[in-house]
Amino acid sequence: MRFGDAARIAACARAADVAEIKACCGLEIKEALLQCLEHSLRAWVIESKGKPLAAVGDTMAGIGIGVPWMVTTDHIVSDRRGFLRASRAVMVEMHQRHWSLVNYVDARNVDAIRWLSWLGATIDEPVPYGVAGLPFRKFTRERA
Repeated sequence: MRFGDAARIAACARAADVAEIKACCGLEIKEALLQCLEHSLRAWVIESKGKPLAAVGDTMAGIGIGVPWMVTTDHIVSDRRGFLRASRAVMVEMHQRHWSLVNYVDARNVDAIRWLSWLGATIDEPVPYGVAGLPFRKFTRERA
């Protein structure tokens, strides 16, 4: 992912992801993507047929602990299988750098929670989180 990709992803970001970022950090989607990119160890754009499906990356929270992030777009429905395959490969690569991946997901974002479960993440019960204090669920995925 490059800095120029932030506007392209923001223009078609899924409403659930936009709402999650606003509730978590209080940022607009483009600004959040730019900050994520600036602090990421690695960041990707998952594409299909020239359309962005998602932007994804990881930062470091401590020795062996990574913080994955993802923003999906409305184009994800056009190639769900491709997205699932690519996202699994991204998680495998992240686990080459981190023993554990940990972050929070908006409890309203049921598609993201379903996807995280499919990837094998452990998902905790909702707790107040972020600038809005809305229910978020901590998720953890350990290296196999």
